[in-house]
Amino acid sequence: MDEKSRPWHLLDLVVKVVAIIALVLSLIGLWRWNELAGCLASYADRSARATGARSDAAERDRLAQDALWQAIADASDPAKVPPAQAGDYVRKAFATFLAARAEANKKRAENPPPAPPSEACR
Repeated sequence: MDEKSRPWHLLDLVVKVVAIIALVLSLIGLWRWNELAGCLASYADRSARATGARSDAAERDRLAQDALWQAIADASDPAKVPPAQAGDYVRKAFATFLAARAEANKKRAENPPPAPPSEACR
């Protein structure tokens, strides 16, 4: 190698080393990006399942509460519920409501919201 080509050879070597380092860093970045995207997709799936289950539980809870209020209203109307049966009618509706509430609370406990991505995707 002659003296005139030596600086070019050194520059060529530096460019190749920088290119290899850039390629490695790009691959690491791509790997981390894919890892984050997978974690966020998993979070979205878990969140959607938990939200759906909790929403269904809340809907059953609301329907049971509506039925309880309707039973109370019906019990106060002798045309719908004979006065002698009104107390039992409301107690039965209240027991049904409490059972529905307990089931809804159980479903909510079984389906907690997932940890946020800031904690789960590190």
